[in-house]
Amino acid sequence: MKKLSETGIPTNFVERLNSSDSLVKRLEMIPLECVLRNRAAGSIVRRLGLEEGRVFTPALYELFLKDDDLHDPLITEHHVENFGWATSDELQLMYELTFKANNVLTELFDQVGLELIDFK
Repeated sequence: MKKLSETGIPTNFVERLNSSDSLVKRLEMIPLECVLRNRAAGSIVRRLGLEEGRVFTPALYELFLKDDDLHDPLITEHHVENFGWATSDELQLMYELTFKANNVLTELFDQVGLELIDFK
């Protein structure tokens, strides 16, 4: 979270309290999950029958409604705007920040010999 904040990506992280607890700001949640996929894995493989490990160039951005009872269904920007979950400006900011976070995290993972497959 510190690395993300240092690069201008806002987070709700305030401070680490101990090895298992952090202090964070309370936020109003938008009921969306922004998922960025660098490689095919997990649900997209099952959903679309893709080959596991396929590289997405550019990375693939997806939106899901955050609703456990509905199993977090895939949605479009049109759903988001029509149902009032976020504005077009907010959607654009989510898109930009998600890709910026991908760049930061991919570099961070590379430095320790790991590959970032996807994240929410």
